[in-house]
Amino acid sequence: MTVELNLSLFNYEAGGLQPDGTYTFTPLAHAFLNGPHPDLLMLCEAKFWNTRGRRPLHTAMTHLADITGRPYVGELHTGALPTAVIYDPRVLRLDAAEEPEFPDKRNLTRFSLRADPTYQLHIYTEHWPHADPEQRLARARLLATTGTSPTPTLIAGDLNSTSSGPHLPTPDWTHIPTSTRDHKAHHHNGQWHADTRAIDRLIGT
Repeated sequence: MTVELNLSLFNYEAGGLQPDGTYTFTPLAHAFLNGPHPDLLMLCEAKFWNTRGRRPLHTAMTHLADITGRPYVGELHTGALPTAVIYDPRVLRLDAAEEPEFPDKRNLTRFSLRADPTYQLHIYTEHWPHADPEQRLARARLLATTGTSPTPTLIAGDLNSTSSGPHLPTPDWTHIPTSTRDHKAHHHNGQWHADTRAIDRLIGT
């Protein structure tokens, strides 16, 4: 069976939170104004969406539904700056939501295809720490175990790091303040290099 899904990842700064405490969702909706409209949208930086009674999540889904005509529903994960998934229930069926008590089940949603429930898909929507490469590496080590899963598994998100490779852009680390340089770089052989260990742990060098 061939399955084609339209998946989107959107890093929505501060979840649309404005300085006056209100939220705006117009930029999120406009991002999908002209399509393609995602079957599944993985969203990062849902700031305070849980503490505001999940209202921002439902407002975001309403805006997206108005733009796309799709009856979106969603799940909001835990954490200070949580991630979320928004999906079309006519295409995907949610089989299990996040289990935050277990590290390997955080940010995990398990879906099956509405047209054929035997086809399953696991989604990790991640937002890794921007200032701690060791935490990023630890998370990568944990998630790397999904590579042996018989269920197709997607890890997506704002990973705050890059992989190794000769054709990827890299900053001039000497122009980055020393107080924050080691957030995303490490010092080796007298030079600063991008800290690629976390992504490389998942996909190789």
